[in-house]
Amino acid sequence: MRFWPDFGADVVPNPGALSTMTTYLTSPPVRAMLRWQAVATLVVAMVAGAMAGMDGAVSALLGGLITVLAGIAFAGVVSIKNSPSAEATLVTMFLAEGAKIAAIILLLWL
Repeated sequence: MRFWPDFGADVVPNPGALSTMTTYLTSPPVRAMLRWQAVATLVVAMVAGAMAGMDGAVSALLGGLITVLAGIAFAGVVSIKNSPSAEATLVTMFLAEGAKIAAIILLLWL
């Protein structure tokens, strides 16, 4: 079953997707973004803990973790797709955003 539109023979999943995703997720800009999100999550959790107690701190920590995991899902989808054209890049971005939103909904539901 195909989950991506057919824009021609040159738009197929990247055969080295796992190695590309690993490289992409460990690249300095992505690591920096994840680090900043983690630091912001901890700061907000500490402030929430001071204002609302342990329940507020845990809530803020879990909410921040959801955004970090959703960002990783977005990065994973972008890494797996091969986007040689502007059309394919746009489709990939929409698919990645859909995966991010689905991850947020799933994690909030848990």
